[in-house]
Formats: sequence, C-alpha cells, structure tokens
Amino acid sequence: MNYPVRLLSQPIFKEITEDLSHYFLCRKVLDKSLLSNDPSIIDEGILGLDSASQCFDYSTNLPGIFELKDNLIELSGENKKYYMAYWDWVSKINEPLFEQDFLINENIGWFFLPISEISNIAIPFSRNNFTPPDETAKAIVMHTPTNSNFWHFSIRWNDGKRFINANDSKWKNNIIATVRALLSEIIEKKYQPQKIESAWYIK
Repeated sequence: MNYPVRLLSQPIFKEITEDLSHYFLCRKVLDKSLLSNDPSIIDEGILGLDSASQCFDYSTNLPGIFELKDNLIELSGENKKYYMAYWDWVSKINEPLFEQDFLINENIGWFFLPISEISNIAIPFSRNNFTPPDETAKAIVMHTPTNSNFWHFSIRWNDGKRFINANDSKWKNNIIATVRALLSEIIEKKYQPQKIESAWYIK
C-alpha cells in the first residue's frame, strides 16, 4: 500500500490563509465505538482533551483534498516523530512506507467542528484563583502542516498578547474544562463536502 502523496507537505505548497469560516475541521477518535449513532448524544471523551498539550494545540485536519479515509492512517515505527513534526515550509518529505512508517487502523472514527463556531469561542479567565475573570482566551484556527500531512490544522488559544501553551503556570488548568465543554457543544457527526481551490495552497 502506498502513502497518499497528496497528504505530504511539498515545497510548492504555501500556507492556507483563505477565509475558511464556512468549512469544517475533522478530528480523529481513536476508538470509533465512542461515537454514538444518535447525533444528540455527545461523549466529551471523544475530544481527547486529556492533557494541557492537547488542549492548547488541538490537532485536526481540513477535509477536501484530505479524504475521510485518511483518518485511518496511523504513523508508526522509528520515523514516527519525524513524520508527526511540524513541517518547516521548505523541505521535500520522503514518502512513508507501509508497515514501516504507517499502518491502517480500522478502529479509528472521526467527527467535525465548524470553523465559524470555533472562531466565535472566547473564554473569560483569571490567572489568579482568588480574583474574578479579567482576561479572555480566544480560539484561533491555524494552518500547521506536519511532514506527513499538509492538511493539518490546530486550534490554539490567544490571550490577546500571545498563545497560551502547556508550559504556562497552573492557572491554565482553569481553561481546560471550559474548552472541553464548549467544543463538545459544537461537535457535528455529518460531513459537508468542501472544495479546496489549488490556488489556495500552491505557490
């Protein structure tokens, strides 16, 4: 089995900066049994927000060129860290090899998050547990291609000055539960076909 070449980051590609407010992001679920057939039933566990690193750099994919079956690809082996690393925007990436660098995991599922609703999320917070919220963390959708997946996007949180990260002090934990609750409210399980124009990503 060959790795889908359309997923690999390539030097002819550029950052996608188009307005994607009418588009959806796709998020993997490692165990598809967690996805109920009832669209009204949402288990927060499918979000995979078990740590600060996952919360403040939330990994998703932009469907279009990226196909839903691509979610089944699971990186493995000694080169896993390299293929999962963020792309440097210039390097040519060698194609991963089946059973050496990647496998197919049929147990993986996925759900969708509308970008328009993500971008409207703003969370009041305080860096001090003893004072009322006096700052706001705003959700930002960013194109963050990895070596093995040009269509990787991240949801990050900006406090108006910088992006909050997993290494910040314990006050960051006050935000995680709210992030989990708000994202779970906008989960959708149906896919809306999306066309990605070549001019958006080819130099």
